[in-house]
Amino acid sequence: MEEKYGPECIGKVIRIIDDTEIIINAGEDILTIGDKITIYAIGDEITDLDGTSLGYYECDKATLTVATTTQHYSICKTEKKYKKSTLGVITNFSTDVFMGYEHISIDQEQAKPILIKNKDKVQVGDLVKKY
Repeated sequence: MEEKYGPECIGKVIRIIDDTEIIINAGEDILTIGDKITIYAIGDEITDLDGTSLGYYECDKATLTVATTTQHYSICKTEKKYKKSTLGVITNFSTDVFMGYEHISIDQEQAKPILIKNKDKVQVGDLVKKY
């Protein structure tokens, strides 16, 4: 995997069980139960101002925990989250709220976005690295 996807790539998503559990093609020789993995996609090549390649842009899609390992594959799951209320009533309101990033003043003519197809969706074939 390293020669094609870089030194951090340890495998790929080979099956999606549901929206909390996936299988990757990296086994117990690379991962142990409790390890964290990141599913990512590769974008444009990043070059220095002198044209030197600095590698490729990586877009992280999800971080999961290794729940089971076998010789040839691992099962990875999302983190468990529970809703608790001191009143004994569970509501749909979450305390985890992400609003976005603060904007900075930039020269818009120099902006060059990196486009990655399906950057927000995990898919079979997506790359995996150890977190």
